[in-house]
Amino acid sequence: MTRRIPLFVALAGVLVALVYLAGDRSYPMMLHTQPGPGLFPAVIGVFTLCTALWTVWETARSQNEEPVHIEWPDRPGWIRVSIVMATSVGYIILLPIVGDLVVSFLAILIVLRTMGMARWLPALGVALSMALIFHVLFVNLLEVPLPQGVWFS
Repeated sequence: MTRRIPLFVALAGVLVALVYLAGDRSYPMMLHTQPGPGLFPAVIGVFTLCTALWTVWETARSQNEEPVHIEWPDRPGWIRVSIVMATSVGYIILLPIVGDLVVSFLAILIVLRTMGMARWLPALGVALSMALIFHVLFVNLLEVPLPQGVWFS
């Protein structure tokens, strides 16, 4: 009886992954010997499906019959979650306008500070390094055409 809810959630994860993969089928995996728009979502979908199936297997074989107490975040925890979610939405909205390098830097900086990196100088260094690494990796090495924004185009 106590395994029903976790098993239901795990099976829902499998369903979400399968729907995600089905939706990704409309995009090509490769375009002219370069990664196409369907490659990255396919990798994410397969990873999600594997982790969901693993969770189903772990839950089904679990011998734990005692209810598990889930501790919800306190008020500051909910504020952190809200800031990270708002940053994600802002990233999506601002990416085509401002460009990947600037928006990535700002998003990483906000998340680092929100999640507890207290000092500004290390946070700025990590955010700048990560944004540059992502930019070089995707734009230069993988040749993925990311938006450069109105300032850099």
